[in-house]
Amino acid sequence: MLLAAVASLVVLAGCNIVGPMYYLAAGPGDVEAVYTLDRSRPTLLFLDDPASLVPTRRARAEIMRLAGEILIEKNKLDEDALVDSGTATALALRESAEQPMSITELGDAVGAEVVVYAAVTAFEVQAGRTDTGRATSTLQIMIIDVTTGDLLWPEEMTSGVSARRGESMSVSLPLRGTVAIGLGREESRRIEMELAQKTGTAIAELFYNVEIPLSSRR
Repeated sequence: MLLAAVASLVVLAGCNIVGPMYYLAAGPGDVEAVYTLDRSRPTLLFLDDPASLVPTRRARAEIMRLAGEILIEKNKLDEDALVDSGTATALALRESAEQPMSITELGDAVGAEVVVYAAVTAFEVQAGRTDTGRATSTLQIMIIDVTTGDLLWPEEMTSGVSARRGESMSVSLPLRGTVAIGLGREESRRIEMELAQKTGTAIAELFYNVEIPLSSRR
């Protein structure tokens, strides 16, 4: 969808983007926020999943819906500053392969000044050998200033190369007591929604400090 347009943004910003995501201690046992949003600036939380790795539209919508809800609850973003992601998704779905929209073009079209962009690279349930399994998601994250075209986060780093994909973030959901092989449709949907909710929580946690035992970014 939009990944083909990310390269031009990176050139414009003049930064190199690397992964995987790292954790910094903000205090005893804390995982530190990676960026502080200007809570009053119109901000779009956009999930890019062109390969439909997240199996249902409902689960895809839940990721950014919950992230936005948490950011508002934590006073990291004003309620009237959260731009409707549904409108942005509809616009992105109408773009052509020959002329894909850039992230800044998409943000500008929906009135956003900042875009928190998350590209899905994995979303799956992994079978365990006995009665345990694991559901995991992996996203590539970047934060863009729509008005200037600047890459706000991640900042330039010196190791690794992932210039078109952003900073990697992985989320893991243990499935203890659940047989991961041969799950029924209802159980699969329940696990997918739980993983979507944990993924949305992890995105929100990029913007505030969380105690390590409570963090979804582990």
